[in-house]
Amino acid sequence: MKRNAQALSWGTGIGTLGGLIGLGGAEFRLPVLAGIFHFRMLDAIVINLLVSLVTVVLTAGLIGDEVCGRMRVMRFFNTEGPVDRTRHYCLPPLQRLDLDEVLLLIEQQKYFLLHALRQTGKTSCLLALADHLNREGRYRAVYANFEVAFSASCVSHP
Repeated sequence: MKRNAQALSWGTGIGTLGGLIGLGGAEFRLPVLAGIFHFRMLDAIVINLLVSLVTVVLTAGLIGDEVCGRMRVMRFFNTEGPVDRTRHYCLPPLQRLDLDEVLLLIEQQKYFLLHALRQTGKTSCLLALADHLNREGRYRAVYANFEVAFSASCVSHP
């Protein structure tokens, strides 16, 4: 019983230390298993590998789900191109616009300009607006990107 309590306290300490420095704790478990608990080195390695395997399996179960036989990738912060709200962290794009005013301009068939600094979500807002308009069914919004054509026209020819 005393050995179990010691193992639990050492395991808690190793897990905490490993988590604090971003590691799983395997590099700390092996010396403790062999040195303090006097496991034979081969047994300590096997236990260490089993604990690592259990950690990986449990972590995978907690951070993602099985989708069509593949692990779903966790969302992340996108740093270029349009934001995909299912894959990237983002603010709701239509909440950053005065949507009622934009819809009124569209209803009045007026042009409007969306002007902001680079990488602030202009394209994401326009894509979300196109989705919103298409879902309403009154309009058919299409997104077209001419950046590649503009880049090609800027290339100097010898």
